[in-house]
Order: sequence, then C-alpha cells, then structure tokens
Amino acid sequence: MTPAEDRSIERIAVLGGGAWGTALALVAARAGREVRLWARDADTVRKLNEDHANPRYLPGVTIDPPLFATTDLDTALKGAEAVLLVGRVACHLCGLHARAPRINVSRITLAR
Repeated sequence: MTPAEDRSIERIAVLGGGAWGTALALVAARAGREVRLWARDADTVRKLNEDHANPRYLPGVTIDPPLFATTDLDTALKGAEAVLLVGRVACHLCGLHARAPRINVSRITLAR
C-alpha cells in the first residue's frame, strides 16, 4: 500500500527545515495531511508561517498556508502518526530519543 492510498496517516511531523524537509512537508500538506515541520532556525520558521516561503532553501516556491512550522520539537511531534527525519539525521535522533516515551507513532522514516 502506498502512502497516498493509506489515508490512516493524517498527522505528520517533518523534522528538518531545509530544502528536502520543506519539500516533503509541502507534498504531504498538498496531499491533505496535517503537517508540522520542525526547524532549528527561528527565522526559517517565521518565514514559513508568515511569508509562506523558505527563501534560503527553496527560493521562489510558495508554501501552502496549512503547513505549520515550529522550533519546538514537542509541538511538532504532538499527535503525529508518522515522523519524517530529514537532513542531519544524527542531530534529530539525539533529541528524538529523549522524547521516545511520549511519541505514539506508527511510522518513523529517515530521508537523506
């Protein structure tokens, strides 16, 4: 079964606010999923939420308003049914390991 066929995944956390993470989050949002994107950089998060853009990593691409970005990892993970770890995976795994008891997800995917 492909992710497009599996409508049971409605809430997705994308950990990584670079080009790859933003692009994956945008595709998921356009597929009708509730997406929370976590990024370390507060300016990137502000631009994603306010300007609907990530000019540093995806210049010229409009980010659909339903996509929500945050610098708070707990906020990004809350209620997530799937987590995509994107980019500097080792950094994400360190923080995710500490929160593992609070995460109730059926799928965690690493994307490099």
